[in-house]
Amino acid sequence: MKYAILPVLLASGLFSNSLIANDSPVFTFAEVFYVQSDSNDDLDTKDLGIKGSYELSDYFFVEANYAQTSGDIVNIDVDFDTFQYDLGAKYDFDNAITVFASYNLGDWKVKSKDNSKITLDVDTIKLGLHSQVSELIELNAALTSTDIENVDRKSGFVLGGNYKFSDTWHITTEFSRIAGEVDLDQLSLGIRKTL
Repeated sequence: MKYAILPVLLASGLFSNSLIANDSPVFTFAEVFYVQSDSNDDLDTKDLGIKGSYELSDYFFVEANYAQTSGDIVNIDVDFDTFQYDLGAKYDFDNAITVFASYNLGDWKVKSKDNSKITLDVDTIKLGLHSQVSELIELNAALTSTDIENVDRKSGFVLGGNYKFSDTWHITTEFSRIAGEVDLDQLSLGIRKTL
């Protein structure tokens, strides 16, 4: 796929010396992002989304994510909307590395211009880590297992990074893949406000 180089670039810095940074990654934020979805089954959609996360305690967090995109599947114009929310547990190590596990519930809606619609329940288990590799840069990676309604559970991964350009503002990027007979790739670029 056209995004294949991104995972290599992000992973190369993920396990670098995190002792440079003193702070743990922040789990309370609001974000607006641009996302593009692509698959080898001729899905191609893009548009904006919003995401929010709240740290309930030192060990638990909740997150919600909504994206409303449009494009085409096999040259048919469609709207592709996703809504997901999850509950996660995390543990902060002293060297600015946080490991986490989360369970995500959501639904995907695909609607064509003639108003025919498909809604799919989707749940995802995610295991990963965030690494504050410097005062300004955070990298993250996760393995995923996604269950799409009427489809066998699929494995995948997420790789991302945040660049802090002021005390509470970050530029974010994330690449995710759900692998299978049809790979679904998503690439996003966003702006985040930590709270």
